Amino acid sequence: MFASALSLVEVAVLCAGATLWFHAPSRRLSDSLCLGVLSALIALSTSFQAAFLLSAPTLSLVVEGLLLAAALAVLVREHTQWKQARDAALDLWRQAPVSLSLLALAWGYLFAQTFLLPPHTSDALTYHLPRVLLFQQDATLLPEHFSKYHLVAFPTGGDILSHLFLRWHSDYANASLQWLAYVAIVTGAYALARRHARREAALATSFVVASLPQLVAQSTVAKNNVFAALAALAALLLAERLRDQLERRDALLLIFALAFGVSAKTSFVAFGVPFAICFGISLVRRHGVAAFGQLARQCARPGLALALPLGIVGQAWLFGHNQAEYGDPMGPSNFVAFHRNGDGVLGTAANLVRYALQAPHLLQPIDSGIRALTGISIPETLDALYAQCCAEFFAGAGTNANWQFDITWKPGPETSWFGPLGFALLLPSVLIAPWLKGPRRDSRIAASTTLLSAWILFAWAVAWFPWNARMLSPVFAGASLCLAALLERWHPAPLGWTLLRGLCLAILLWVCTSAHPFAEWRASDYGRDRLMGAHRYLGASAPTTLATPLAPGSRVALVTRGDAWPYFFLLRHPEVEFTLIRPFLRRDEPELDLARLRASHDQVLCLTRERDFCQEARPEEQP
Repeated sequence: MFASALSLVEVAVLCAGATLWFHAPSRRLSDSLCLGVLSALIALSTSFQAAFLLSAPTLSLVVEGLLLAAALAVLVREHTQWKQARDAALDLWRQAPVSLSLLALAWGYLFAQTFLLPPHTSDALTYHLPRVLLFQQDATLLPEHFSKYHLVAFPTGGDILSHLFLRWHSDYANASLQWLAYVAIVTGAYALARRHARREAALATSFVVASLPQLVAQSTVAKNNVFAALAALAALLLAERLRDQLERRDALLLIFALAFGVSAKTSFVAFGVPFAICFGISLVRRHGVAAFGQLARQCARPGLALALPLGIVGQAWLFGHNQAEYGDPMGPSNFVAFHRNGDGVLGTAANLVRYALQAPHLLQPIDSGIRALTGISIPETLDALYAQCCAEFFAGAGTNANWQFDITWKPGPETSWFGPLGFALLLPSVLIAPWLKGPRRDSRIAASTTLLSAWILFAWAVAWFPWNARMLSPVFAGASLCLAALLERWHPAPLGWTLLRGLCLAILLWVCTSAHPFAEWRASDYGRDRLMGAHRYLGASAPTTLATPLAPGSRVALVTRGDAWPYFFLLRHPEVEFTLIRPFLRRDEPELDLARLRASHDQVLCLTRERDFCQEARPEEQP
């Protein structure tokens, strides 16, 4: 716990230094804070990836030391800005002291979860965290032995940030950087909104974004979707800054922000491509080709110096390795096909219809109330509508696993969408904002076109799964620009703004206590039992199974199913060299030969719910 706390201090110093580096008396603190957090995360991600690519993970400590020294130098040099920053924060707090205090309380609860509770979500324990532990063990980002292609074929820019804590063989604060990214998204939403609206409307916009159930649920799990959302919102904010004034620093950070988004989720490309086109055209129209040429010349020298870090952040090394190893930049053909929409226009239409029916996520309390009054369930009605009108026509188009379409209004990162305000305010604002007259209309048009294009491209490229809402986080976070322009036209009495903030807080507090219930604290003995996730996977045998004696320095073969959770063995036994083996992961592999494994390893462990797995293994069709 102490090492994790020190790592958080390191992050705080880096973020503070980067914030003041971006800050200026003419800039808003919210701008600088959002971009400062983004810069710190990019710097850490780049440092970790570069060190592992050089097979020298400890080298990142040297780079981090240099970054800390630079951050401290900025903090000392810009010490006079601390008072300005404090005064700006206090001035905003006086605008809505009760609402902002309750928001801080909710954020405090979420942060306590990220710091104290052990990781327990399926994806985090299946591959997000185990892959980092595997990188640490093998001192490379390209391990030879693995149990899922997710561990080696997926981008690493977001997941590798967990190395900050896992390198101390501790999982305290395992998702604190996700929480930090969520806070930066809310702060950035306010900064973005202030360019299109007065303070009351911008504050309301940030509260709407803070209450989005999917973002809240993602803020405390060790996954990468919230980093993609932060990259998208920061890209929009930087584009707005460039609209006002072409600056080399903002242009370079914008390029890195887009690369960081891709390094978190490859689906971010669905946002990045239309963003580059739409805002590129908008900025050229505003400043002219000559001004852009001058900016390009200013960026040439630092751009050459930053080309290698940019290639690391942008995963050029990973895509190149995948192409050489599997013949596709995304990974093996069957693995990629499983995640792609292979049905063209029909699959795209099917996915758009599914997302349109999933998007009205009005939360369980509202559904329960309507059901009690009328006997009608909204999600069941939407399910029936799809079954009657679309199921036969679309069949399995757009998805490669024959998933049955089903709308489930349950809190959590896998099932949440973006709540009633995401559906009733953010999505309509994307359609309405381009038609609103007034200043910055060109930015609203570019933003709306980008977000709508991203939604369509995502439906076209990615196969539909019930939990795909998280990949649309960049769209909903970026829609804060459009919502601010819409709320700017609303002129209620002060009570109206108070009621809107109160509704946002009610949603936020409900999500905090349902998606992240108090029962989790009891299940983990308030953070003391670090095996909460293992209990869920292995049941009552978890302590006994994980207590299997392993001799220091021994070579252990860990035979797994695709959904196994090797995380606990990798975390608790850093003194052992594990070889992760999943039979038939590659179709050219021979059948599992236990005698050969026992001859080449000191010990063989079978991590699976099925007792006889190692004896009865059969080829699996799915990747």
